Amino acid sequence: MEWGRDTHGALVSCAFADGTLHGPAYAYVDGGCSRGSFRRGVQVGVWQQWSGRGALLGRFDLGADGTGVETRWYDDGTLEWRGPWVKGKRHGTWTYWRGGAVSMVEEWERGRVARSEGAHWPSEIDEVDACPELDAATADDEDGCPEARDEAPADGSEAAARGR
Repeated sequence: MEWGRDTHGALVSCAFADGTLHGPAYAYVDGGCSRGSFRRGVQVGVWQQWSGRGALLGRFDLGADGTGVETRWYDDGTLEWRGPWVKGKRHGTWTYWRGGAVSMVEEWERGRVARSEGAHWPSEIDEVDACPELDAATADDEDGCPEARDEAPADGSEAAARGR
């Protein structure tokens, strides 16, 4: 594992094999953390993000072919958005919530918005680019992130995901 800072200033740790991202990846920013993994340079599996107080904010279940579902929660545990990815691009119906009610629905086709109804301004997500732009910063090898969940919550709530 190598530690450093990404282009957004987040403290990151990534594993490499033969110079390619491969294995676990962690990022720490603004008191929160993110965790996921790479397989031969491609994001795969479950990626999760927590707030500084331990609330699950995001979950991205991603197959090796770039297909999966992304879910984002507000800090209070209510849904913010959910939508599918196909071959590394948004594709299908993305739904956004505000105050517990649907605020916008978008139809995506191969990474481009085809149709949009309603209005919503999603919160910004601190994304970890891809770790290659690490600097010489170092840190302890403890990840500090909560344990990964094997299943997405059926009702989409952060509370269900955290077992409350």
